[in-house]
Amino acid sequence: GGLLRSVDNGVSWRVIDLGEWQGKAINQLVATDTALYVLIEDALLRLGSNLSDVELVQSFPQRAPLTLYPHQDKWLIGFAEGELISLNAQ
Repeated sequence: GGLLRSVDNGVSWRVIDLGEWQGKAINQLVATDTALYVLIEDALLRLGSNLSDVELVQSFPQRAPLTLYPHQDKWLIGFAEGELISLNAQ
C-alpha cells in the first residue's frame, strides 16, 4: 500500500520496511560505506547495506531532530528546539 503510484517508465522500486518506525516523518538520509542512516521525527535509525535490517541507534523522545552531520567519529544532530548534540557514531 501507500501513497506512491508506479509509472511505467522502466524504473522499479520497493517500499523499505522501517518496522515500528514506518509512517514517521523522515528528516534526513545519510549514506556511509556500510549503512544508510535515517533521521526520523524522534529517532536515528540505521539500515544495513541490504536496506532490510533496521536498527535503532538513538531515540529522542519528545524532541525533534532536524539535521544529521557526520564529523570524525561522531554524529552532530541539530534539533528544532535549538540544541546541537554530538553522538558517538557506531
